[in-house]
Amino acid sequence: MKIGVLLFLAVLAAVTKGSIVPLGCFSDTANNRGLKDYLGNVVRFNGENAKQVVTSCLDMARSRNMLYFGIQNQEECWASAEPKRTFNKHGCASNCVTDRKYNLGIGDHWSNYVYMVEQEWSTCSKTCGSGKQSRFEPVSGADLCTKGTIAAERKTKKCNLTPCRVNGGWSAYSSWSSCTKSCGGGTQTRTRTCTNPKPSNGGRDCWGDSKKTRKCGIAPCPEYEKLNGDHPVCFEAKERVYASVRVPHEGYIHSIKLVYRSGKVTCAHGHGQIWLIKERRHWTKWGCNNLPVLLLGFYMGTFITDSDDRKVLPETGKDDGQAEFKLLDNKWYKLRGYNENSNEIVLKREHRFHVRANDELRVWYGEALYKLFTFDNEGSVCVDVYIKYEKSL
Repeated sequence: MKIGVLLFLAVLAAVTKGSIVPLGCFSDTANNRGLKDYLGNVVRFNGENAKQVVTSCLDMARSRNMLYFGIQNQEECWASAEPKRTFNKHGCASNCVTDRKYNLGIGDHWSNYVYMVEQEWSTCSKTCGSGKQSRFEPVSGADLCTKGTIAAERKTKKCNLTPCRVNGGWSAYSSWSSCTKSCGGGTQTRTRTCTNPKPSNGGRDCWGDSKKTRKCGIAPCPEYEKLNGDHPVCFEAKERVYASVRVPHEGYIHSIKLVYRSGKVTCAHGHGQIWLIKERRHWTKWGCNNLPVLLLGFYMGTFITDSDDRKVLPETGKDDGQAEFKLLDNKWYKLRGYNENSNEIVLKREHRFHVRANDELRVWYGEALYKLFTFDNEGSVCVDVYIKYEKSL
C-alpha cells in the first residue's frame, strides 16, 4: 500500500503543476453536496487521459484557492475551500475508476474521487523579528471512511527570524529649566533623548536637535537686586559672626550696597587699654571712631568676602579709586563719599570679579574677620544687601 502511494505521488509530481494528495472515493448526493462548489466540466475521461482530466480540474481549483477538489461523473470538477472536512459526509464509495497508466482516480455516477491541493506556506506574518506562516497539511494515515476523521490540519512554523532594525525615536521634551537670569535677558533649555525607542540592530539615530533654547527673564533688571529677602542679615563686632547672602545668578559684580537697618558696633569699650588714653565708647554703623582711628581718618571697617573669606570689597591697592587703605595692613579704610554712620554705603569693584549663581557673599566687621583687637569690641549691625551686576558679561 505504501509503495503504491509513493508511486502515485511520483506520477502526480511529473504530470501536474505542484503536488496533490489523493484522499479517496466518496459518495455524493444532489441535495447535500460533499464538495459544494461546481467549477465546471473538464474533458471527459476516456480511460487514457486521466492526466489531462485531473490537471484541468486542479488548475481550476488552484485559480480559486480551493483546498479540495474532485472529479465526478468522469468530467465534472467540484471543489471546496473550507478546511473543515465535508467531502466524506456521505461515506466512501466504490464506483470510482482508475487510470491504468497513471493510477489516477476518477469519480463516476454520484461519486467524487477527491484530492487535496498541497498548500504553499502562507506569507510570513512579519518581515523580520520572528513571524509565523501556515498551511493545511493532510493527516497522515487518516481513515477517511470513518466518521469524525480529520483529513487536514493547519500547520505553522516560524519565519523571518532576523531581528528587525529599530529606528530611534525621540522622547517627549523635558520641562523647561530654570532661567539663567531673573532679569536682564537669560535663557532656559529643555531636552529630549533618542530612547523612544532607542535605535538597535542597525536602525537610524534620531534626526534633529536634542535641545531647545529660548529667551527668558527679559525684563530689565533693577539697578540693584536685593539679596537677603524680607529679613535683614546681621554681623557682629566681637565674635566671628558674619552676614551671609547668596547671589541670584551668574555675572560680574559692579558694586554691593549695604543699607543700614538696625544696631551699632564699637571697637573700644571706653577704658583705653591699648592706647593708654581714656576714651568714651563710640558706637557706629560701619566701623570705628575711637580717638586714634578718628585722628587718622581711617574709620570704615566693613568688608565683603567670598565663602572662603577672601576679600571681595572694598578692593585693596593704591589705584582702586574708591577706598584708601593706610592703616594696619589694610584692615581699616576710608571711603569717598561715606563715613562710619552713613545710612548706606556702596562698595564698588574697579576690577572684574565673577560670581556664579548661588555663590555666597559674607558681610564682616573687619576686626572680627581678621581677629584683630576684638577683646574690647561690642555690638552688631543688621543690614539689607543689594548687588549690581555689570551690564554685559
